[in-house]
Amino acid sequence: MTTANQPTLRQMVEDFLFREAELLDDWRLDDWAALFTEDARYIVPPPTCPKETHGATWSSSTTSSAFAGMTDAGPSKGTNSTA
Repeated sequence: MTTANQPTLRQMVEDFLFREAELLDDWRLDDWAALFTEDARYIVPPPTCPKETHGATWSSSTTSSAFAGMTDAGPSKGTNSTA
């Protein structure tokens, strides 16, 4: 149960997603990268193959500068994507 002064989980998630989008829109990549934990891995599928499991990846543990660790990940083995 929430009170009038406490946001719901949905509101907190929405706020986070809007904040993340704002950081990316403003190209504030270091601030965006700071949202992730040290073991985070961000996968960007190629736009021509949205159901494929390969694309660019970024790992927060490999670099201190956002996107400096971007690589072509190639096909992911052992990953089953149904999206």
